[in-house]
Parts: sequence; structure tokens; C-alpha cells
Amino acid sequence: LAQQIRASGGGTYSLPGALALAVDAERAGALQLIEILIALNISLGILNMLPMLPLDGGHVAIALYERARTRKGKARYRADVNKLMPAVYVFMLFLLVFVASKMYLDFAHGVPNPFG
Repeated sequence: LAQQIRASGGGTYSLPGALALAVDAERAGALQLIEILIALNISLGILNMLPMLPLDGGHVAIALYERARTRKGKARYRADVNKLMPAVYVFMLFLLVFVASKMYLDFAHGVPNPFG
């Protein structure tokens, strides 16, 4: 499946592009649809574990940092998350621009059908 998508010139897709790809996969057969859904689930899980604060990976990174800074016998160290808000805003702006541009490209150029 990955070779088919690479051969068709596909790379990343936005949500509407992934939906169009899933419709094409469903027409090709149940196995291709399941492969697309598995790939979508794995990619969203990996994206969610990026160590940026609005994502789950960011919360894990902060928890690990607080755990490393806490000394034995002392009060638990609490990181000031508000100091990270400018980085969060920049990341969210980048994510918004990236997703909006991918949606535009998926609508303007269409999604090639790698299933034939």
C-alpha cells in the first residue's frame, strides 16, 4: 500500500484528502480500507505524542521534567506552564497554517487514486 501511494505521488493528506483516499480504498476492497484506517490511526497517535504542550506528548514531557527536578525529601517541583505559552501559540499557528495549506492543496489538486 505504501508503495502504491508513493508511486501515485502522494505524501501527506489533510482530513478531506484522507477521507477521499478512504473512499477510494473502500471501493478497492475491505482490506485496503482497513490498511488506510490503520495507517491513519498510527500517524495520528505519533503526531499526538510530539513533545509540544497542547498535545499529550507535551504533558508527558512536563511530567518527566517535574519528576527529574523533584529532590528526595523536598516538596514536589511544579513547572510554570504559563511560561511555555508563547511556544504553544507559535506551534498552534504553524499547525493551523500547515493543515489549512494541506486542505487547500487537497481540494485544488485532488487526491490521486492509488488503488487503480
